[in-house]
Amino acid sequence: MNRNPIIAIDFDGVVCVHRFPRIGALLPGAKETITKLWDEGYYIIIWTCRGGVNLVDAIEFLKEWDIPYHKINENAPFEMIGFKPFPKIYADIYIDDRNLGSFPGWEAAYKIITDGM
Repeated sequence: MNRNPIIAIDFDGVVCVHRFPRIGALLPGAKETITKLWDEGYYIIIWTCRGGVNLVDAIEFLKEWDIPYHKINENAPFEMIGFKPFPKIYADIYIDDRNLGSFPGWEAAYKIITDGM
């Protein structure tokens, strides 16, 4: 791979406890692990079904907690993807609470990501 890996991180259930339309508490390890991945050069996309005021709330939450990311619901511009983020964000790694086996938590996710790359 001639570029940094792209990680698409779901918001509800991965960054924070799923309480849509409200925003739940920050999940343990989320800020620290996302910041570490950012510092290690991973391209971070926050991906969510939230729109309108609910998306604004998510952005404010990320700012409040100082969680770094490159884009929200947008593909990385260097990929020159010919489709909009709908129906899917393009990434090398997807972190989602609805995947097969569910979200393993941030400590396990970091190990899976760094052991696999």
